[in-house]
Amino acid sequence: MTLSLGTKGFFSCCFGTFAVFGIVSGGFFACSNKSFKGDTARTVPSQERPENNGREDSETSTNPSWGSHPCSKTSPKRDSVQVRISNNTNSRCDWGIGDNFQLQNSIMAARIERSISIPVPNGRSICSFSAQSESQTIRYDDHLILAINNNVLLASTTEVKSLRMANNGYREYAWQNIRGLSSGRKGSTFCADGVTCRLPQSEETGTFSFELSQDANRRLFSSLSNEPLTFLLVVTGDDDPEKDCKLYTDLTLTADYTYVD
Repeated sequence: MTLSLGTKGFFSCCFGTFAVFGIVSGGFFACSNKSFKGDTARTVPSQERPENNGREDSETSTNPSWGSHPCSKTSPKRDSVQVRISNNTNSRCDWGIGDNFQLQNSIMAARIERSISIPVPNGRSICSFSAQSESQTIRYDDHLILAINNNVLLASTTEVKSLRMANNGYREYAWQNIRGLSSGRKGSTFCADGVTCRLPQSEETGTFSFELSQDANRRLFSSLSNEPLTFLLVVTGDDDPEKDCKLYTDLTLTADYTYVD
């Protein structure tokens, strides 16, 4: 599998600008997908990377479980990228626009979706992937969902279990399949099978990190063939115009990954 990345195009929707990245909920254009000037991504220079980052040596050895994938034949190399997702405290949920519901208490009525390319050079096959936030102050409201190429890695609500299970064992993000479900039950964090994750509860402050096991890496990246690698961040809201659909703090993720050329 080879991952190729490119700059995302931008198109005008009926009310503004959104990024098109190949993840469309059930055929709808996601008019809540917005671009923010502070969103950036870069490769981390080698001199800024901590030595091995405490990772196990198994991440840089061959892995026979990948079958015919290049990661099973060649010892992977290591690299890092940094992705910064800016806060959107001045934004509002787009209630009643596109496939969003009107304001409704205690349900996931509307959302804002944001996508940002992960700058992995063309021609690299990913073998392992993990990320952690550099800030201790991530905060959001109501619920947060993070996916890579539509594959849900983690969420602050177990309602995402209502999403369809793909052949690779990950839930496929589709707004219409969780729209209208409960936005309550704090503390019900969802981590995909084989993913270790940490994130604070809604409206609270805390750390954010995730790491994929060898099996989770194999299932995810062997299912992505020649696709741009993109983070999708979704923040939902029910009925509070002042608080909902907001990421209150910048989220800077340093992602470590191994790869073969």
